[in-house]
Amino acid sequence: MRLALALGVVISAGVCGSAMAQSAGMPAAGAKQARSIDFIADVLYDSNVAHSSEALAAARGIKPDDEMIRPKLNFDIVQPIGRQSLFLSGFAGYDFHKYNKQLDRIHAALTAGASGRAGPCQATAYGTYQAAQSEPADTVGVSTVRNLLTTAIGAATFACGQGAGLQETLSYQHQ
Repeated sequence: MRLALALGVVISAGVCGSAMAQSAGMPAAGAKQARSIDFIADVLYDSNVAHSSEALAAARGIKPDDEMIRPKLNFDIVQPIGRQSLFLSGFAGYDFHKYNKQLDRIHAALTAGASGRAGPCQATAYGTYQAAQSEPADTVGVSTVRNLLTTAIGAATFACGQGAGLQETLSYQHQ
């Protein structure tokens, strides 16, 4: 199944299609300044874009084989402010289908947050937003193929310790 929705991932991740992780992860408090912006365009062929039987694909009006163009902008930005840092990472793109225009959809993931250090403790707060075409095989109604699957996550972690031995960590995540 192609639906790739990772609950514990705090970097950019995605759904529908190949894995969409683009970032090396959240920076530590006081991380070095970084700015990375890339543009990528993939051209893909899928022999079963509906990811279901031929009969179900036909009932949904989906041509089984299709070609896709997937342009996207990847970005990773870290801005330190003293021992704290702000970060933004992810990608934004769009999936264009040659034959199945009803499957054209935004394809994006964004993680933004802040991290700070006070003595041996570090706190990080971040939010993640993901959007993409849902897996056609997972749609409920036979005629439903234009579902936009969105996920929003808000989280915070607080950890104390020196990075060796035992470390106390308190985490909260809402999805």
